[in-house]
Formats: sequence, C-alpha cells, structure tokens
Amino acid sequence: MAVASQRTSGRGSVARQALNQLLVTPDIEGPKIRLGILWFLGSTAVVFAGHWPVAIWWAGTAALAAVQTLRVWEPPGTKKSDPVRLIAAGLVAALVPLIAGWSAQFAGLALIVGALALPVVELARGRRPAASGAAAISALLPAIAAVAVVLVTQVNLLTGLFLILAVSFFDAGFFVMGSEASHRWEGLAGGVVGVLAVTFAVAAFRPPPFGTASAWIAGAVIAAACPIGQWTVTLFLPSPTTRAPALRRIDSYLLAAPLLLAFVWVLSG
Repeated sequence: MAVASQRTSGRGSVARQALNQLLVTPDIEGPKIRLGILWFLGSTAVVFAGHWPVAIWWAGTAALAAVQTLRVWEPPGTKKSDPVRLIAAGLVAALVPLIAGWSAQFAGLALIVGALALPVVELARGRRPAASGAAAISALLPAIAAVAVVLVTQVNLLTGLFLILAVSFFDAGFFVMGSEASHRWEGLAGGVVGVLAVTFAVAAFRPPPFGTASAWIAGAVIAAACPIGQWTVTLFLPSPTTRAPALRRIDSYLLAAPLLLAFVWVLSG
C-alpha cells in the first residue's frame, strides 16, 4: 500500500511540475501596457474598417510572429539568421490570413500547402528535419490564429468585436492580476473574469447569431480556450521563458478563435 501511495504521489508531482511549466507568467519587461493598448485599439479599429483591413492587420501580425519564433529556434551561438527561411516562414504566415479575406476554402488550402512546402524547402536546402519542423511550426501557429480571427470577423461586425473584446479582456485581466501575483492561477482567474464581463454584455444584447444561452456558451468556450492557447504556444517554444513577443501577443487566439468560428458556423447553419 505504501509503495502504491508513493507511486501515485510521484505521478501527481510530475503532473504538477508539467502544469507549472506550461503556466505562463506575464512578461512585464518593456512598455507592455502602452503596446497592449495600441494593439487593442488597432485590432478593434480594423474590425470597423472591413474585412480587408482585418486581413492585412492580422497578416502582418502573423508574419512578425513567424519571423520572431523562427529566430528563437536558431541553434545557440548563431549570430545571423538565414534570411531566406525567415522570409519563407513570414510569407506563409501572412498569405493564409490574406487569402482568407478572399476565400475561406482557399485559405484552408494555403494552410495545408504551407505546412507541406516549408519542411520540403528546408530539407532541400540541406537543413536537418528538426530545423525544418521549426520553420513549419513558426509559420503555422500564428497563421492558424490569424486566419480564424479573419474568418470570425467576416461573419458580422458584432461577432468579430465579441472575439476581440473577450480575448483582449482576458489578456488584460491575466496581465494585471498575474504580473505580481504570488500564485500563477491568479492571472488565469483575472483573465476569465474579463471574458465573463464581455460575455455578460453580449448575452444581454443578444446580437445575431447569439441568443442568451449561446452567448454564455461561446463565452465559456473562449474563457477555457485562451489559457490552453497560451499553454500550447509554450509547448512549441524552446523553453517556457523564451521571449517571442508577437506570438505571445496572439497566443490566446490560437484555440479561442477557431473554436468560436466553429461554434458560430454551427449556429448559423
């Protein structure tokens, strides 16, 4: 019995350590509040401007995130990154949301082609398989988040605003509550409260395609998906403390945006 108890305790300890490695601590270095406000204002403004400004805004964000992420995967001691692979990753990441401004079907095709083409090009240029995988991951993570946001905003203006506001309030609550918290779960709690505040307003006004119940379901999905998106990004970085500012700026959208998109398509179907 004692041996079994020790094994169970050991597994629980390993699980806690793994979870602690995934939990994100807000990065407070640099002008984070000013950049966050500018990011929020820009992301909100382009929703009002139309689907092409949204596509261009998110294409630029995805390209920057791809380039930064690929750089952090360079081997230690590398003084200069290969510009060809940086351009290729940034181009794939940008093209997918741009194409989504024209066609959801072709955006999906571009995502698949990019996922296959980047590793092939890397291998053809003599890179090792691990390096080619880093290029694909660096481009596809931001591309997935960006293309889903573009497609959500195409449903209607208020659906796009719901997503942007909910995720922005999650990020704001996560940063404010988690930056100097003694426990890392406090940041998550603050983020969830931010999402629920936005959801309350949407449930009260019930803009199409949402009713009261569906708005609360959508809000619950976003609240659960935002931290999982953060954890997923952590898994695909060299270490939990690796700085990839552009990717971290959109990590909460990684699952929240595709799941809200799927939910809205079901409601509208």
